[in-house]
Amino acid sequence: MGILRHLLDFLPTYFDVDPQKSPGFELRYDFGAARIRYSVEDNRIFASVLGGMSKDFEISLDGKTIQAVMSEIDAVPHYTTVLLGDVAGKSAICLMDIEDSSDPTVYVFCSPLWAVLKAAALELDEAKAAGNEILRQLSIPGATGILADYWAEHFGETRRTGELDNVFGQRTVDAIRLPRSNNTGMGAVLQSHYGYHISVYDSGYIGATNLFLMNNVETPFHNYGFPIYLGSAYGAGVGIISLIFPTGTISQWELSQFVELREIVGRIKAAGLQPKAFWADAPIFTPEEIPYTVDGPFYTCDLF
Repeated sequence: MGILRHLLDFLPTYFDVDPQKSPGFELRYDFGAARIRYSVEDNRIFASVLGGMSKDFEISLDGKTIQAVMSEIDAVPHYTTVLLGDVAGKSAICLMDIEDSSDPTVYVFCSPLWAVLKAAALELDEAKAAGNEILRQLSIPGATGILADYWAEHFGETRRTGELDNVFGQRTVDAIRLPRSNNTGMGAVLQSHYGYHISVYDSGYIGATNLFLMNNVETPFHNYGFPIYLGSAYGAGVGIISLIFPTGTISQWELSQFVELREIVGRIKAAGLQPKAFWADAPIFTPEEIPYTVDGPFYTCDLF
């Protein structure tokens, strides 16, 4: 039942709630004896074949004349309309609210009482929609636009270029829920942010001895989960963790992107841990390009 019908039902019985209806237009369906049912409520009209399980059309009346609504119905397959009175130029909100009518005639109301309550019903409908929207925007998954950015800022997340609201909201929720301080959790957060897997190892990680490309130079592992230099464990020590990026992921990064990485890791690492980043095809930076430090021919991003 629409809001207008609710308002009319609240009136005391001594009010004359008759709509003083007048024919507006006839609603027809192409296939012979097939009957249709239609409803007008909450500033929209919708119809279906009698016994049908879904609506054949649903058309808003907002800002339209009755003629405009008839034209939209005529564009629906198998439906046609026939004007019955001098109402074509009147506002479509004058169409009489009715629920599941099988009468092919769509009426307009002429009652001043209906006109006043219809205006009130439209305002209440807008207020209801606004209230629902406010509630939706109060949650991270439902927030859009600048409100999605606002909520994410509380948890240290920023929108990626071109990222849609629903994707950004879910990524923010995921980042909040994920465990952060352990290596697995840090790797999951970083993968969520960058879109690819980043290995996070303790400096004492024991792995298979093999060769690793550092600045496109083969560098041996020394039973540690990060590159070493000249046969000794590079950066090994208590509280050192290594972030190892796949080949081809950050070789073209700008300095600002490494600064962003430092900020992200700073938020998700456990207190007392010192992260260092390694990559197989790192760009060559000069010693003057802080925050990078040089160790022989190899470069690392010393995050802290």
